[in-house]
Amino acid sequence: MTPSVHIPHFATPSLEIPPNGLSGQQLTRRLEGIKLMIFDVDGVLTDGSLYYGPSGEAIKRFNVMDGLGIKFLQKFGILTAIISARQSPIVQARATDLGINHVFQGSHNKQAALTLLLAQTGFNLIECAYLADDVVDLPLLTQVGFADPDQVADTLSPVATKWFVSA
Repeated sequence: MTPSVHIPHFATPSLEIPPNGLSGQQLTRRLEGIKLMIFDVDGVLTDGSLYYGPSGEAIKRFNVMDGLGIKFLQKFGILTAIISARQSPIVQARATDLGINHVFQGSHNKQAALTLLLAQTGFNLIECAYLADDVVDLPLLTQVGFADPDQVADTLSPVATKWFVSA
């Protein structure tokens, strides 16, 4: 039996994640029911850097291959969405370019954005996958049907480090 790491329980249902990722069978079962792929933006669809233009506008760098992956998801019937705490016209432009119709920006309460997204699409949590890289995303990462275990671990590392250092 493979040991698992339990992600702290922020909301139900909790998610048990094998430490080295999912086996092929586990991954297949988990992904078969995914109908909605949700992305954070900064650090997920971008390299996490913010560049500022001469007028103070933030410029983000997107990867073309990520866009290709999103288009493949859509081609196979997976709905795509963005939930981001930041507000940026360039994110809306990128979403429009990729055909992502569900875009929530300036969502400091990502839980509320997810609840609204589920209401709009009619999907439930187990039918969602979420890619994100920040501590504020942990509640959503622990609720959805699939979250990348390595991404969750990377997100938890700074939290755990701070907790152990300050304890």
